[in-house]
Amino acid sequence: MRLLKKTLEPDGSGIIEVCPTEEDDLYVLSEVIRPGDRVRGKTTRKIIKTRADGSSTTARRSLRLTIAVETVTYDGGCSLSISGRVVSEVEDIPKNSAHTIWLQPHGSISISKGHWEGQQLTVIDEACDPRTRCDMAATLLLRDGTAKLGLLNPDSVVPLKNVHYGMPKKTRYNTDKMAKSLTDFFRQTCATLERALIEKIRVLLFCGQDEVLTPFKLLYQSEMAQRPPFKGLATVYIPTTQTVLHKVIMDAMTIPSIAEQIGACRWVLASRALEEFRRFFVTNEGLAHYTSTDVLHLLNESPFAIRTIVYLTSLVHGQDVGLRRTFEEHIKKYSDTIDFIEVRPQSVPGQLLQTYGGIIALTKYPVEYERCAAQNTDDSELSSF
Repeated sequence: MRLLKKTLEPDGSGIIEVCPTEEDDLYVLSEVIRPGDRVRGKTTRKIIKTRADGSSTTARRSLRLTIAVETVTYDGGCSLSISGRVVSEVEDIPKNSAHTIWLQPHGSISISKGHWEGQQLTVIDEACDPRTRCDMAATLLLRDGTAKLGLLNPDSVVPLKNVHYGMPKKTRYNTDKMAKSLTDFFRQTCATLERALIEKIRVLLFCGQDEVLTPFKLLYQSEMAQRPPFKGLATVYIPTTQTVLHKVIMDAMTIPSIAEQIGACRWVLASRALEEFRRFFVTNEGLAHYTSTDVLHLLNESPFAIRTIVYLTSLVHGQDVGLRRTFEEHIKKYSDTIDFIEVRPQSVPGQLLQTYGGIIALTKYPVEYERCAAQNTDDSELSSF
């Protein structure tokens, strides 16, 4: 979600204009907008004009209207309906007439409240800036003078602008020149990281090959560790040959001492489950199940065979209300025996999960059942894994 305008008064009233960029943002807005609020957005309206001879013409116009909200309905799909009474003065549209604004992704909307609650503002801020939920920062140092930076929240890695330092060539036998170049590269990286740090950051992860990570550690501890904003932050050094930041974090989670400091990130757990799923799909298909039809069949027939279910956030707010309620009941009933992992569509595992219908399940032992013809087609397409 993008924040377009935010004007708040000392008494708590004000106007916030946002532009949802994905379906999850519509759900957020459905939780924020309440009856009595005033909402302004782009909409279409049928206009009936009466001629002098008594005949009439009908035309549909696109315009921006302000309505006093009466009901808010989100079907979990790609649109949010906001119904109420027209309060703005627009030609040919009677004031106080009923109207519904249908909001879709990439359509801006302005919300006016007599009093904004703190929780509502927090929800909007988090939706507009995923960094607000980040409590870790990661830096991957590469030998070519590239540093990949990112902030970590429970759902994903929020990428930051990379550092590109022009490392001199032909320094293989000139150790002094190489050492000076590395020092400059490290200082530039720390300066960039310093500007990117936010108040909630508590842990710093530094990753890279030993030949780069070791001299960086010496410089960081001697020059940076004891001055703000780095002072007091826990640091974790992760030797790796990986060149992709989120894969480094996944590998690090397999090391108990590092995983204990990092914590259980949902996107890491989801990524591991997806890797298992792809492997089992080839070696033992009875352990890997996908699509809501298959997974709900398992939950109904063999719930205690399931060990992990990974699903998209949009599934529990989906357009099919019956499916949504059924799935919510299963989560409540089996949360003690099944690991339910919810991921957001924009995260790395979330993007891959959409390939499998937004949900996968891993079972403790092979479970076989007859699939429908439509799903058999999907299976053949996925056989490349």
